[in-house]
Amino acid sequence: MIAIGIGLHNLGEGLAIGAAYSIGAASLGTFLVIGFILQNLTEGLGIIAPILRYKPSLGMLTLLGLIGGVPAIIGAWTGGLIYWVQLASKMRWTILTGVFFGMLLLYITGLMIK
Repeated sequence: MIAIGIGLHNLGEGLAIGAAYSIGAASLGTFLVIGFILQNLTEGLGIIAPILRYKPSLGMLTLLGLIGGVPAIIGAWTGGLIYWVQLASKMRWTILTGVFFGMLLLYITGLMIK
């Protein structure tokens, strides 16, 4: 139950991070990421401390970590994509296709460089 509660809490944090990056406030987004990482370290302890006496398996700890952490990722994607969906509704499909093709090309070339 603690992991579920923290997961719901982290969804909101992810939305804030995604919204910051989607409007181009990279420094704010980075600040939020670092702050939430530091804050989530203590939340992880809050998840595992009550069950340590039962000696949970590594798989159980991984599952609880995913329950608590994955909503932040979902929130970040959602927060970032909502802006693009609103932007796309105002664009013609040809412009939108060009924007997405450019983003795809940028991503592919980034992979080739690294």
